[in-house]
Amino acid sequence: MIRSVVVQTPARLHWGLFRPAGDPGTTVFGGIGLMVSTPGVEIEVTAGPCALPLPWPERLIPILSRLQGGRACDSLQIKRVATPPVHAGFGSGTQLALATALAVSKIWGLSEDPDELIRASGRGLRSGIGCHGFFRGGLLVDAGKNQGESHVAPLTDRIDLPEQLRIVVVLPEEPGQWHGRREVDAFRRLPGCDVLAERLRHLAATELLPAARTGDLARLGPLVHEFNRLAGEAFAPVQGGVFASPAIAEAVEFARSNGIDGVGQSSWGPAVFALCEDSRQAEWLAGLYGRFGHYGLWIATPSHAGAKVQICVEDS
Repeated sequence: MIRSVVVQTPARLHWGLFRPAGDPGTTVFGGIGLMVSTPGVEIEVTAGPCALPLPWPERLIPILSRLQGGRACDSLQIKRVATPPVHAGFGSGTQLALATALAVSKIWGLSEDPDELIRASGRGLRSGIGCHGFFRGGLLVDAGKNQGESHVAPLTDRIDLPEQLRIVVVLPEEPGQWHGRREVDAFRRLPGCDVLAERLRHLAATELLPAARTGDLARLGPLVHEFNRLAGEAFAPVQGGVFASPAIAEAVEFARSNGIDGVGQSSWGPAVFALCEDSRQAEWLAGLYGRFGHYGLWIATPSHAGAKVQICVEDS
């Protein structure tokens, strides 16, 4: 019998949506994102009471309810939860929800089918990158879905980037600016832009993804920045520019002025990512960013396999 389950997840860096808004019946969202090793989520769920149980976060209670099936939820306890800064561009809400759904399903002996876990998690209402990335890692492309559809957008491509790649991630300002009602209202006010969406899809299909597939990091960097910048243009009416704040724009330009091309804003930010050719370059850039001022700084590697699971079984 399983006594406890520990799930460690990657973090999601979203490079941009293809089409953030559109009329009912049109294909919206979609986009490209990369799963990286840190800063991810770690959660431990135990069967039965433990010495110092933590209360279940309120946002996780609906997941238990969807999985419950007549089982007593008080037979489960959270022993440990560690998350990166929330509302920072890491997709931590999706990773925590799916980690919870997977851990509980393992303890209760339920289905671990990804589609069922995603439904239980309640995530993937817009982008599907974090949901697919939880299970598979990698550089991911989701196709988008029709406006109003509830299912997670299908995955259309997945690529493993070179092992030597390092990703420096910095928070140039305090997280928490874009989420909840403000985010919902922003998406409602965004205009649909067919021309920009077509440019993004064409750039991805003809240049960015081929460069990623061949591991050509020198070619990939400028293309990632261009894709991220174009994707930001769609959000300019609500965030005041291509990037969500002057601090984010400054952090992006700082890396580019120091010769790093593959720089951008993840989701709403404030996470700024910079693709570095190896650990030496990443440590050099992280040193510069350390003097730049930040609310968080990490050097990550590409995640090729998604979440990691550790199971502790009761002694027989």
